[in-house]
Amino acid sequence: MRLKMGRRTLAAAAALCAAASFNVLGAPAALATPTATTALATPTATTTAVSARVCGSMAGARPHITKVLWIFMENTSYGTGAKQIPGDPSAAYIDGTLLAQCGSSSDYHGVSHPSYPNYLAATSGSTHESVSDHLGFFTSKSIFSQVDPSWRSYEQYMPVGCDHIAMTGSAATGYYVGRHNPADSYSSLPVGAPTAGDCPRFDGRLGSVSSGRLHHAVRTGTLPRFSFVTPGLCNDMHTFPLGVAGCSNPIKTGDSWLAKWIPVITSGPDYTSGHLMIDVAWDEGSKGTDGANCVTSAASNCIVPNIVISPYTTHKVSSKDFSHYSLLRTTEYLLGLKFLRHAADTTTKNMCGTFGLCH
Repeated sequence: MRLKMGRRTLAAAAALCAAASFNVLGAPAALATPTATTALATPTATTTAVSARVCGSMAGARPHITKVLWIFMENTSYGTGAKQIPGDPSAAYIDGTLLAQCGSSSDYHGVSHPSYPNYLAATSGSTHESVSDHLGFFTSKSIFSQVDPSWRSYEQYMPVGCDHIAMTGSAATGYYVGRHNPADSYSSLPVGAPTAGDCPRFDGRLGSVSSGRLHHAVRTGTLPRFSFVTPGLCNDMHTFPLGVAGCSNPIKTGDSWLAKWIPVITSGPDYTSGHLMIDVAWDEGSKGTDGANCVTSAASNCIVPNIVISPYTTHKVSSKDFSHYSLLRTTEYLLGLKFLRHAADTTTKNMCGTFGLCH
């Protein structure tokens, strides 16, 4: 169902939702004793997550962000209804911890439909005229080539490094989807997908919360300047392929995945020292028309959740007009890079000041 609200109405709804997460003393609900409902989602991970403050431990200090990590989730509109965020009650960790403590947006736009053009736009500033989920190779510069070799892509359930396969896996083993892994779509050196350059080395498997590439980089404080994290299907809030049983509640599954991983990442020295910013982005809203211009559209399927997590960021719901191009511009600004394509547009807003990431 499409949410028939204007931007101001959405912003007001977000403010009400945010206000509801605070008790009469002004303390975030996430810091209170977990409710029975919260405990039922993922008892250990969620209970641990809500016991510690995620954002704002360095609020007011001069920011010194040198590393950025994106987590891309799937196909969820921003709104107050079921199967929307912050509206869906299944998103207990997102609502009770991340939205209650960190920065978020009520008017953040995907760029288009379907998924693939959004991944290209966020990482290179252009959809490259892609209007479908058919994978391609593009010779343009991207955020990966801008920071090369200091980038890594952490892909859940990917069989081999820099795998350009459309989709592989099963409900039992987990699904990897190539269109959700943008690094392997840039064929120009030094990224060099799929076989040349750095892609086979730096675009690899995610691992688990207790072992693997991302866990090791977080634990040792060796995250690169830019990291891209892709959960597998269902963990990213995308349903399984048509006809495959399972993934009955992708909102809850994705929320539980974030409840396990965010505390791991924020406990590492890159984050606790104030050098890492994390952005949780959703690629596109639910449903929509392929090729739509979502950057300038107020349609409900064009507005998606976005959450900014950093030690400098305190609870705030911004109603500013942001987009995937804003996320790219903000990341490039923090890392001292040139703005690529639409990230350089005068209409593309920087999220940096809004969420305390720069002065």
